[in-house]
Amino acid sequence: MTEVRVNMAKQLMLQEGVRLKDVAYQIGYNDEFYFSRMFKKEVGVSPTAYIKTRRQKIVAYSATVLGQLLALKILPYAAPLHPKWTSYYYAKHRHDIPLHLSGYRFNVDWEANVNVLEQAQMDCIISTDQLQPVEKERLTRLAPVHVVPLYERSWRDQLMSIAAIVNAPDEAGVWLERYNRKLQRVRERLYEVLRGETVLIVSMFHDRLFLFPSIGMRDVFADLGLRAPDGAAAYSGNQCISLEELTALDADYLLLNIRQESVTLNHWELLQTTNEWQDLKAVRRGRVHQISSDPWREYSAHAIERMVQDAYERLCEGCE
Repeated sequence: MTEVRVNMAKQLMLQEGVRLKDVAYQIGYNDEFYFSRMFKKEVGVSPTAYIKTRRQKIVAYSATVLGQLLALKILPYAAPLHPKWTSYYYAKHRHDIPLHLSGYRFNVDWEANVNVLEQAQMDCIISTDQLQPVEKERLTRLAPVHVVPLYERSWRDQLMSIAAIVNAPDEAGVWLERYNRKLQRVRERLYEVLRGETVLIVSMFHDRLFLFPSIGMRDVFADLGLRAPDGAAAYSGNQCISLEELTALDADYLLLNIRQESVTLNHWELLQTTNEWQDLKAVRRGRVHQISSDPWREYSAHAIERMVQDAYERLCEGCE
């Protein structure tokens, strides 16, 4: 209930000329001072400080940046939203984010995105370092561009960097503390349920299998304290693995990401009919759990938290 009230307060406080007394009353508090204390405890900054920093028109130029801003409880002015490629964000925030950029495969529609932004007014643009030179040059004409390295630094460091850009370091600290508490609870529960059994994260693209294909998958696997089979360390991240090699690893559980395009889906249908697939220990025991590319291929604080929850639900389902 407190979270719902805080989110409603944030929306109300973005209106021009709003009074904190009126905001407090509309979300169910008669005492604006109590509301201010509650808000600072939950968000990390006072309502007054929040108002000063949140009236910026920020462009989240990638889904990763959007995921970091949402962890900071900031809704950007513009962001990539697509019913398939960023389905979670599209479903939850398409009515809250005024300007929709194309979310179709990063960099594919960049010219269309820049054309849309040229018609708008914004205070800053935050992007990962996957910009093409001409793309960055055109964006720089529109507003200050802040570039955050995507793979050179951890998602935690990226979160803090973006928090510094939008003047929200306290909110980043609050979010990380809450995430670490949740992570510890999930780790303890998984330890009780798995009792040392092994887990692998595998992705299928076309007719090939890949072990731990994304950095986010690897980070979450480590954060959760999951145990890989002996021999898995010989495969570096995103390395192709044959079905015979996967069989030899003999994992107790598989978290399986099937890329959602026609060629891969056709190969997936065929793979399931083979004796080799049917003989995998995890398949025989009904311990293959499909995971979606959204959030498992995004590298942001918001996506990481969703991965932790998803792993918990799939590996602990039916164990209560």
